Amino acid sequence: MSRLVVTDTGPLIHLAQADVLHLLELVGEIYIPETVLTELERGSTDTSELEFTVEQVEYDDATYPHLDPGETAALVLCADRNAVLLTDDLDARKTA
Repeated sequence: MSRLVVTDTGPLIHLAQADVLHLLELVGEIYIPETVLTELERGSTDTSELEFTVEQVEYDDATYPHLDPGETAALVLCADRNAVLLTDDLDARKTA
């Protein structure tokens, strides 16, 4: 059984900058909230080499009001899929 991994924007940006984005596929099946993909598309991060599933995540803005939309969507999806969360945000890690 493959491990499910949900990632927010930061780790994807940093792994792409280090030219090692492909390593994510070694840890399991990658899920990215649509909110995170939208954040990535606003920047210059190319995720075309990575295989992942994009998920639309519904949540109330009050779910995690101290987090930005990408981290909130990643946490909600992570809980829904019983997945591992990949984040570089301290508040998101504490909340998880």
